Amino acid sequence: MTVITCPDCDGLTFQLLPCRCTTFGNRFLADEAATPTHPEAYRDCEQCRGAGSVAYPCHRCKRRGRRRAQLVLSVANLDTGVVASHSVMPGGLDPEPSPTGWVVKLENRVRELAASVGATVTDEALTLWLPPQWRPDAPAVHRYELEAQAIAGLDNMPWRLFLGRSAAAPPVDPADRLVRLCALADVLLLDLVIEVRRHGQGWKVRYEVPGSPVPMFRIGHPDLPEALAGTDVADALAGLAERGRGVAARLVQPDQPRPPVVPAVEVDQLERRILADCVDPVDGVELPGAQAIWRDGRWWHTSLRDGEPVEDLVEQPTGQVMRRVRVPLRRGFTPPDPSWLGAEIGWRPCPDCVPGSRLRSCDCRLGGRTADGGCPHCRGAGLRPSALACLSCDDTHRL
Repeated sequence: MTVITCPDCDGLTFQLLPCRCTTFGNRFLADEAATPTHPEAYRDCEQCRGAGSVAYPCHRCKRRGRRRAQLVLSVANLDTGVVASHSVMPGGLDPEPSPTGWVVKLENRVRELAASVGATVTDEALTLWLPPQWRPDAPAVHRYELEAQAIAGLDNMPWRLFLGRSAAAPPVDPADRLVRLCALADVLLLDLVIEVRRHGQGWKVRYEVPGSPVPMFRIGHPDLPEALAGTDVADALAGLAERGRGVAARLVQPDQPRPPVVPAVEVDQLERRILADCVDPVDGVELPGAQAIWRDGRWWHTSLRDGEPVEDLVEQPTGQVMRRVRVPLRRGFTPPDPSWLGAEIGWRPCPDCVPGSRLRSCDCRLGGRTADGGCPHCRGAGLRPSALACLSCDDTHRL
């Protein structure tokens, strides 16, 4: 095992970096969109006290000052239980020239390990780029030092485990996957939402509680067939609770007639229809995106349009307040409620949190006790700032 001095902190275990207050300049109320051209420290900063720089613990070496230049590659055959490993260390590499420098294709090692255990691995792409100073004719000591630095750059995951099967899994049929997701949505009484966003953000497939607002979007898949092939049931359910947090609780009527069997769906035809909804039919203006919602045994199509701007004031650790303006999206057409959805369940405001703020019930009020005037956290107010969700309502603000 090779241990080198951490190149990020030079072995000091900490880094002296610009304070976060320099991002917004010497102002208490800062606009997120108005970044100052010349960074300037906030005079009343609670972190740097106006100095403009702060010593942060080095997260790359975990405050050790040293890093391990070793990477272990392992391949496991899930059918037979056989495992093979290879240790990547300086001096044992086989760099190849490329247009941008010297590179070590570690996927070749992964393929060799997979062949030795009789497994087929799909996610084997792994590349190690050597520093620009590396040359094959350089002294061995200098080459090993540069190779150690490159290997240490992958120490965020020093052990890479690749799982494979004796036989390659058959490719996923997007149409079959779509039919299965639709059928499960009918059983779970959920919406299956297929969404596309413009400006290269791609496609997403997910389950939603009926009535959920349009969520923030992360980069998705380049087309619908790939999105379906890369989204299984667990992926579609991920984040369901967070997306449905603002939806009012309602009764369900499972004894209502169930939707018929899901018909076969032409994925290409569905993709073209969703893309067509990304253009305003009246004036031809390009819209932010579109959705197809599977509800009550049929597809509902809607475009996505810009909603009213929302202004958020976010407190920063520096003592500043950042003004953030976001434009949420809304559906151009809201599908009717499903037939199995009943009346709304009554609720009352949660007494243990304040909507629009980080104030939560203080620990001195646990068990129904009254606020303690001598509490060092709330000073008798009964509420204290917290980054956690409300323990009573999970930030729905309703009971």
